Amino acid sequence: MNLTFEDYQKFGGKVDNNTFPLLWQDCENHLRTITFGRLKELDDDAKRLAVKVIDSILEPSAKYDPNVKSYSNGITSISYDTSYSVLQSSIMDLARNYLPNEMLYRGAKWKEL
Repeated sequence: MNLTFEDYQKFGGKVDNNTFPLLWQDCENHLRTITFGRLKELDDDAKRLAVKVIDSILEPSAKYDPNVKSYSNGITSISYDTSYSVLQSSIMDLARNYLPNEMLYRGAKWKEL
């Protein structure tokens, strides 16, 4: 599984060439985890997902992480729960929109004997 920097930019990625390899490595690890190693090649949908995952790793926001930890309305201040489990949950939510269900299913297919 590989995403080039050119593909990343083509699908709307915003990080620079120096930051991309580190974030791609984190993204790749997340994608392997949630697909149980089943995602071998990246089609266009998977590339779009990878761009969104990289963006969510880089900048957790309400768009990807609706779990507001605290809110203040004096001079508007919002903080989000950015724990690993929340990030993983956000990535799973994104993956459900871009990957087929069988990629995210942990079990094995039943085979008739």
